[in-house]
Amino acid sequence: MIGITSPFNNRQSGLSSNGFAVSRTGWPSFTWLIAMTLIAIPLIAIPWCTKIHADDASVRSQVETAVSEYQQALGEADPDARLAGFQKAEIAFSTLLLRKEGNEQADFSPELYLNWGNAAIQIGKRGNAVLAYRKALSIDPFHSRAQNNLEYVRSQLPEWTQQTTKQSMSIQQLLFWNRWYSHDSIRLCMALLFCSGCFCFTAAVWLQQSWIRNLSIIPFVLWVLLLISQVFAPASKDHQAIVFIQPDTSVHTADSSNSPTRFSAVVPVGTEATATETRDEWTHVLFSDEREGWVRNSAIRWVHIRE
Repeated sequence: MIGITSPFNNRQSGLSSNGFAVSRTGWPSFTWLIAMTLIAIPLIAIPWCTKIHADDASVRSQVETAVSEYQQALGEADPDARLAGFQKAEIAFSTLLLRKEGNEQADFSPELYLNWGNAAIQIGKRGNAVLAYRKALSIDPFHSRAQNNLEYVRSQLPEWTQQTTKQSMSIQQLLFWNRWYSHDSIRLCMALLFCSGCFCFTAAVWLQQSWIRNLSIIPFVLWVLLLISQVFAPASKDHQAIVFIQPDTSVHTADSSNSPTRFSAVVPVGTEATATETRDEWTHVLFSDEREGWVRNSAIRWVHIRE
């Protein structure tokens, strides 16, 4: 009797008992998976790892100079020498941070902005102090010293100008890792967890090992937790936030110096507001009490550098 070879034998031999397609010569595909994973991880990590100071040597020197000036001022016993020291430190910090932050590679810590704010408040530059603390909080929304110092400066301003960014302690405790790690670090960790979960799941399918498949649940669960923490992190409108740095700024009804003022009160230095529109040399701003109007760009600074 002549044997008949079923045309389905080869196809069936390539199916596992759980229905997943598994090639008997699947080693090349698994090697491809490993190679793609090893390629993907550096591609994810390199932009984060290379986010270092622009012109590294020169920036590091400027940072050391500014910090040194600040520390010397802190150690001065004579009031006049102390004031002069803080003036030099404030100039060094503002020159460094405002000039370099437009560079996408510049990566300054919140501590530098905190020191700038502290030096500014010591010499009476309330506008720069608020700006510095807001910039520190835009990097680390849970920076307690920056929050406390900012609230202190706000308390010195008229009530109609005051804002608050404090969150409840329960939310801060729930999102504790947001206080310990930067947003970039968390996003890198999320990417690595997702890649690990995909790798484990694919390996489980190829090797037909249920324990590996169960193991892949762990990185996916951690990834979901970190994703939720990013979604419910403090809502930020820093890309629209501005701080008044010019004394006694008038708010106009239109983008013209000849237009009438919107209200009689002038805006004190250090007042925060939200920018809603920009036209040439003018910006339309909205205050915390819902008052609005137009002010000159020279009277304000943006919390975040604009594109």
